[in-house]
Amino acid sequence: MSKRTVIAAALISLAGAGPAMAQYLSNGSFEQPVIPSGTQGTMYFGGQTLPGGWSVIAGATEDVHLINASASFPFESFSHNMLARDGNQWLDLSGEGWGGFNRGVAQSFAATPGDSLTLAFSVGNLVNGGFSYVQLKVNGNVVDTFASKGADPADPAWTQVWADHSVSFVAQATNVVEFIGVDGPGTTPTLNPWNNQPYFSSHWSIGLDNVSISSPSPVPEPSSYAMALVGLILMGGVARRRRRG
Repeated sequence: MSKRTVIAAALISLAGAGPAMAQYLSNGSFEQPVIPSGTQGTMYFGGQTLPGGWSVIAGATEDVHLINASASFPFESFSHNMLARDGNQWLDLSGEGWGGFNRGVAQSFAATPGDSLTLAFSVGNLVNGGFSYVQLKVNGNVVDTFASKGADPADPAWTQVWADHSVSFVAQATNVVEFIGVDGPGTTPTLNPWNNQPYFSSHWSIGLDNVSISSPSPVPEPSSYAMALVGLILMGGVARRRRRG
């Protein structure tokens, strides 16, 4: 076997192996646990943990909750369709009922320090053309507050509106991302007649869905390293035989 043949075989093996994308977050679309189609439910209170490692940031008596709403099985609240952005389920940071704020979720993950990562997510809102706001923290630092403008009630297709956002950051060995539903600028709270807690009129829904973290550089699969090593060993053997000859 010629040296060129060995090199070509190694390159072909590497090309065929393909990259494997690193997985940083789990349950980013809040599809677990599965709740009945077209329903709201599964409340999680402060200190509790959702499947996939999401911990709830809220007071002990405050909650976030899952909603299952797809085109096939919509969930309607006050005749408004509250569809998920991705898959069938999404997380409402306003909690059960309406108008909660300063509630959120967090998840930690490991990464290679210094890697450039991109965090993508969607914020949902539904009410009177108002806004819902989600504050993002990465490793304890406030990145920004992201909004979604709700649908105009004059629109016959009054449904939840999702706004897609993304940010880039430099990874540490251990990282934490936090999403917190917050009040917007210039808003005045009133009291929720159901629980006598303050709420903001634009916060019937503070939706969070479709959360993912990706790296611009794909991570090679272990098989790629293995094939490269085999190719180098074969090349070394060919070189030794040529010297002996």
